Amino acid sequence: GYEMCTQEGFQAQRSQLVGLLVSGSLEGFESILDWLLSWEVLSWEEYEGLSVLGQPLSHLARRLLDTVWNKGAWGCEQLIAAVREAQADCRGPEISCRWDPQSPHPARDLQSHRPAIVRRLYSHVEGVLDLAQERGFISRYECDEIRLPVFTSSQRARRLLDLATVKGNGLAAFLLQHVQELPVPLALPFGDAACKKYMSKLRTTISAQSRFLSTYDGTENLCLEEIYTENVLEIRTEVGVAGPPPTSPATVGLEELFSTRGHLNEDADTVLVVGEAGSGKSTLLQRVHLLWALGLHFQEFLFVFPFSCRQLQCVAKPLSVQTLLFEHCCWPDVGHQDVFQFLLDHPSRVLLTFDGFDEFRFRFTDRERHCSPTDPTPVPNLLFNLLQGNLLKNARKVLTSRPDAVSAFLRRYLRLELNLKGFSEEGIELYLRKRHREPGVADHLVRMLRATSALHGLCHLPVVTWMVSKCHQELLLHGGGAPKTTTDMYVLLLQHFLLRASAPDSGPRGLGAGLL
Repeated sequence: GYEMCTQEGFQAQRSQLVGLLVSGSLEGFESILDWLLSWEVLSWEEYEGLSVLGQPLSHLARRLLDTVWNKGAWGCEQLIAAVREAQADCRGPEISCRWDPQSPHPARDLQSHRPAIVRRLYSHVEGVLDLAQERGFISRYECDEIRLPVFTSSQRARRLLDLATVKGNGLAAFLLQHVQELPVPLALPFGDAACKKYMSKLRTTISAQSRFLSTYDGTENLCLEEIYTENVLEIRTEVGVAGPPPTSPATVGLEELFSTRGHLNEDADTVLVVGEAGSGKSTLLQRVHLLWALGLHFQEFLFVFPFSCRQLQCVAKPLSVQTLLFEHCCWPDVGHQDVFQFLLDHPSRVLLTFDGFDEFRFRFTDRERHCSPTDPTPVPNLLFNLLQGNLLKNARKVLTSRPDAVSAFLRRYLRLELNLKGFSEEGIELYLRKRHREPGVADHLVRMLRATSALHGLCHLPVVTWMVSKCHQELLLHGGGAPKTTTDMYVLLLQHFLLRASAPDSGPRGLGAGLL
């Protein structure tokens, strides 16, 4: 312990204090600065002098000791208290902390509650940055500066708060109000730096993979946040239950994917989303991944591992749980054994998603039980033992599949089954308006669909709505001769690509991969 109430005692143990301050990471040092700034031990100018990028940590530590020593015994005592608070931050959950979101002095309040606000922003900083830029509080350049890959999530949160202190355009008031509304994060059940680093890498990787949606023809990448339109999700009730079926199945929102309603098997951990081809199953999972990566939903999970069944079914060699997670999803840069042990110890904080389960052509059986997370086994056996709970029991799993690929045997291991019905009436119109922002185009398409009931009925499938969107010029010219069946729509789509492939100004692009 460092029970020093005098400057002399502080100076006598200076070398030990330097060693303590440099033994951790730069992030730990910045956490100490958070507390000193919030207690007004450091002025803003002093804090800026201690936050210079590129300076060795030992140099910053000595400068901090000089600064607090000049403030007398009180400053020395406050530094020791800040070190203890920063160490406690690494071990425990956030203590509930509230502030006045309508404060007349928002910049001052941001500073007073800085440690709590940094922790609150930790899992949400990407979403908050997007919102602040959208509302004009920060520029694209400032946003990109904060998002430099050298910064951790906590460091990005601090730089956003620093920017709010020096900008007088309402950013501080926006942050004070918005951060108050963010959920208090669950206690991180680990203090291991390798696990934290891996979680940060997973979020960054999944965010990058999920931000853009590839269109069905593969010729465009659309911003998922701008184009995503909610689909209708119905809870499937157990087949064969006595009594008349409900008049209309209960529906859930995407954020209720792990709803407590409609459970088929309380002991199971798997949610199955079934839907016809083109109903939006892959897009739904991509939205789940992005919401988690941005810290907006599903924060009960510390780790999310997305898998494509189309890719997994091509893997010939046997896999273990460890190789599945690390070699086929995201490899930890440091301490992979420690990270894997944490996953085994805390499976309830893990989410696995498997898109396109119908890609597997084999039939599942429970004849070969496999319970070792480190021993390899063929991919089909590994997956089914994950679903059964023989491996990573209590980890949540989400599968997507076409209905005809779901067997009664698989349903024994489902906690919840959801039927993805596609767009609602409002969803069709909303998608078209998001897709066509040019004046009048969306209005023309909506009117045409309402006048053509057969085509309008087909548009509940997102893939058909996309076709309508893609071929909007041809459709508007057809008038009363609009397509009435899915086959008609495919013929029109083929005509669309053939016309553009043969256009003189289309350059070297042919029919090619865009159609396949």
